[in-house]
Amino acid sequence: MGSTINRMTASEFNHDLAKAKRLASDNPVVVTNRGKDEYVLLSAEYFSQLIAHYPSQQSSIVDMLRMPDIKDEIKFKPQKMTMMARPVDLDD
Repeated sequence: MGSTINRMTASEFNHDLAKAKRLASDNPVVVTNRGKDEYVLLSAEYFSQLIAHYPSQQSSIVDMLRMPDIKDEIKFKPQKMTMMARPVDLDD
């Protein structure tokens, strides 16, 4: 895996898919639309290397976003709520 990220516009991507695939065989290709990053094309090998440190390739995106490696680093102690709930009037 290299460290270069290639870029091409959506128009260039649609016009020359072979070039996009050739570039993506070595490094990710960011496809832009109206100047904003929209998609990233990766080779299957590159993608496999990205997810290799997860327990299973069957991990869901939710599992990946849980960030189990940093769970003990986040210090969060919510404050106790002090407001009182009012009864709801459902008559009407």
